[in-house]
Amino acid sequence: PTPPPMEATTPPHSEADIMNADPETARRYRRENDEYRDQIYRINDHFVAKVSFSLTGPKKDEDFDENAGTIMVDGDGHTSGDEFSILKGPHIVEVEMENCKRTGSPRLSITKSQNYKIPMVSSMYDVTIKFKGLQGDEEFDADSATITLAGDEEFSPSNGEPERVPQGKYTLTVEMEGYQTFTKAVSLGSAKQDIPVAMKKAKDAE
Repeated sequence: PTPPPMEATTPPHSEADIMNADPETARRYRRENDEYRDQIYRINDHFVAKVSFSLTGPKKDEDFDENAGTIMVDGDGHTSGDEFSILKGPHIVEVEMENCKRTGSPRLSITKSQNYKIPMVSSMYDVTIKFKGLQGDEEFDADSATITLAGDEEFSPSNGEPERVPQGKYTLTVEMEGYQTFTKAVSLGSAKQDIPVAMKKAKDAE
């Protein structure tokens, strides 16, 4: 929960009380108000921190835009660099950002007022399909294959050319005239992944 701003606290004596009091009483009222504010600030400093969060992108990623992400702190959305007050202690900090994900645990202990940096990495992976033709098969032509990588989204990579796809589980299907259909379950969890494809002649083509 976000604590109320300091200006929301009410000192014991109002300005009207001070204005209507005799000079000595007015001075005492002001002194008591100042002492009250000092106490509130000390309590606030003990339990509350002023924080901001900054997103740092993957190395050498010149297109990374930290303002494109939403930083969710205990379910409340904030932008990168946005300063706000929060109770000290454990919190859940997550990031919603297209094609990127945060590293490390979402649990973060807020101990003091400062800027907290959240490192981000790409959630896109380079997948390369590499065919293994039959030995002595002069008719084998990888470029004639129909390749489908199907998961939450569907992609059509080309032979030997990297295809950038999101992290996840996929089914790779390769179809080629004169060859048996090749299928394989693929789980993408590394930045670069080569997938070998070994085609077999169709029985009626042998």
